[in-house]
Amino acid sequence: MTGAVVICLGNDLRGDDGAGLEVARRLRPLLPPGVDLVESDGDPAEIIDAWRGRPLAVVVDAVVSHAPPGTVHRHEGLDPPVTSRHSSHSLGLAEAAALGRALGRLPDALLFYGIEAADLTLGAPVSPAAMTAAEAVADAVARALSAAPDRR
Repeated sequence: MTGAVVICLGNDLRGDDGAGLEVARRLRPLLPPGVDLVESDGDPAEIIDAWRGRPLAVVVDAVVSHAPPGTVHRHEGLDPPVTSRHSSHSLGLAEAAALGRALGRLPDALLFYGIEAADLTLGAPVSPAAMTAAEAVADAVARALSAAPDRR
């Protein structure tokens, strides 16, 4: 496992928190050869293990930043501006990156897509806005990976 990895985070039982997993479902048939896809509930140790030693890690998650539901946030770099209050999980990507840095287990490059959540209620379905954003993110990730053969 030395190629790029896409890590989609979420929980299908918490409304828009399932948006990252919706991206994984749409992205799986679009991935170029050599790219791994990981679905995770957001456990930082699992994220760090998945991206360790990779030339590129793409992480997709639901976020809450009070932007309109379905807004897609994109950030490239090993110092994501996303804090735990923006992630739908107790620890966010910034915390996982900080822990990965401390352990010497960061990928060479990191690309983050956050999908603005409308409803994280237990038992709620993924909202139409988040579902539309999930489709757009899956397409964007597939295009980005196809255009970066040196990272596959």
